Amino acid sequence: MKQPLFHLLRKSAKYVQILQNCTLFKNVRDFVKIFMYLKCYFFTVEFGLCRQNGELRAYGAGLLSSISELKHALSGKANIKKFDPEVTINQECLITTFQECYYESASFNEAKLRMREFAMKIKRPFAVRYNPYNQSIEILSKTQHVSNIISDLKGDICIIFDALKKIEDSNEANNNSKFSFQYKKLEEAFRNLSLDLQDTE
Repeated sequence: MKQPLFHLLRKSAKYVQILQNCTLFKNVRDFVKIFMYLKCYFFTVEFGLCRQNGELRAYGAGLLSSISELKHALSGKANIKKFDPEVTINQECLITTFQECYYESASFNEAKLRMREFAMKIKRPFAVRYNPYNQSIEILSKTQHVSNIISDLKGDICIIFDALKKIEDSNEANNNSKFSFQYKKLEEAFRNLSLDLQDTE
């Protein structure tokens, strides 16, 4: 049997944050919508599949905790579809039996990208953001909220500039022409971003 990808579960924190953002609504009547978006969690973090070196692997915790279903999902006989959040939210979640369908991504990063794009399409009168400093979800409904984010970005950009400069000045970087080229590209990109942020003041 193909080996599962245990290490991907350690990368799921950011992905779960994206899913949390999808389920933020102000009205309890939106419970049906919340449940639909939680299905994406169910069929990825719990029962997700992805490819590694061209071979199908399991990373979902639900699959990893059930040897029989893990064998079934990787047997080549299970119904497997490409992960698409707009399709997945309509799939029934089964608790007492094997899933009727599993969803596969080219990689875990691709699954995150698809969920991020899907989250941007959700119609709400406000935007949301995960704050890693206090580990909370912030509702962005005022210009002051956006200004605070811009301020945080400026601080992070200064730290990045400082780190890149120190790396460039090191002997290892000076002997690596590839790094020097990448550094110049990053420096230009961050300077442009910094100028754009200044224009918002």
